[in-house]
Amino acid sequence: MSWFRAIYSMEFRRIFSYRVDFWISFLGSVAGEIAVAYFLWDAIYKKNQATEIAGYSFTMMILYYVFAAFGGRIIRGNERMIVATDIYDGGLTKYLMYPISYVLVNFAQALAYNTLTLVQFALGIAAMFLLFGKPAELDLEVSNFIMGISTCLVASCFYFVLYVTIDYIAFWADTVWSLSVMYRFVAQFLSGIYVPIEMFPASFVKLVYFTPFPYIGAEPIKMFLGRSSWQQWVHVNIMIVLWIVPAMFALHIVWKRGLKTYTGVGI
Repeated sequence: MSWFRAIYSMEFRRIFSYRVDFWISFLGSVAGEIAVAYFLWDAIYKKNQATEIAGYSFTMMILYYVFAAFGGRIIRGNERMIVATDIYDGGLTKYLMYPISYVLVNFAQALAYNTLTLVQFALGIAAMFLLFGKPAELDLEVSNFIMGISTCLVASCFYFVLYVTIDYIAFWADTVWSLSVMYRFVAQFLSGIYVPIEMFPASFVKLVYFTPFPYIGAEPIKMFLGRSSWQQWVHVNIMIVLWIVPAMFALHIVWKRGLKTYTGVGI
């Protein structure tokens, strides 16, 4: 698998060659998400004169969105429609000529991006605690970060498989951008990235947990906040893996059928 390491290394260097854009994009998106959450929930708590909503104090609610912003970037990885672009411009052809797996090529690139995202996560959380101190309500344990980060990485594999499957629709459709945006919105909404799962009606929560999305959003965030256990960690990761299996099967089917229609002429 020397080619896998080579692609990983090349992608790592490519991303970091534009380090200013990389860090500005990171800081801008994360700071924006946290700022919106802060002012929104500050108004909600003040208007309702509440000290706690759905089991979250104001401080813990903001921390929820902090870890959602950082953890979400690990889970989503690099959403650049690389696969769809390769199909549209004929770039896929060169990969079909090599004795390598195109999916693993994409995975190596995604892994390189996630490596740098983990560095961003560590620096961002460290800077936050240095600037604002550790909230008294937060149970800050190393085990919380081990559980949370490891689950985010497993969840990123599932997210990657579904995202690439949607990109494969480019074999038939002129554009898959709208489908990718729709997938991202649905995934983030149902996973509790936009609104904590506890805010949903109980009946809706039961339905949501029949999907894979809470396991790739709300559950890892709870681990960072110290609201989970090792038993729950095992359960969540098993559930994600069980969802990865049919997702991989769907990926394989769409890939095989898509290749039959691929002409490689580009646009």
